[in-house]
Amino acid sequence: MQDLYAVRSALEQLSVEQAVGRVTPGVLAELREALERMRTAAARGTPGKITDAGSDFHAILRRVAGNPVNDQMMHMVGGRIDRYRNLSVSLTARPDHSLAEHDAILTALAEGDVTAAKRAMGDHIMAGRDAVLVAVESLRATGEPVDGP
Repeated sequence: MQDLYAVRSALEQLSVEQAVGRVTPGVLAELREALERMRTAAARGTPGKITDAGSDFHAILRRVAGNPVNDQMMHMVGGRIDRYRNLSVSLTARPDHSLAEHDAILTALAEGDVTAAKRAMGDHIMAGRDAVLVAVESLRATGEPVDGP
């Protein structure tokens, strides 16, 4: 898990770095819309829709970054992480934190601040990792099986 999230963090930060100079008002509107879908899903208590909207937010950044190799690598890593992301959203207070983290990424992107955007993305991914670890430990404490990624 630690290794998967370390790789994801590096890839997501690369996406942000490569996207910053290409972010247009239209892209910002797309990101805000994905974030609004996350807020709505969180308010309704629908974890699957929260992770879907979060995934869309990140996919927009990868598309704008225009790095197909990064995109392919994220799909490989993301497929192994997705089950755990859903657990963390269902079993922890992750949705509220994730919304604030995405807001910080969006703000930095809107300001064109590469350093702040990369830092916000790295913080977001590592907070997600920490929430996953809490969720996995919670399941283990109840005796439920937890499959490896």
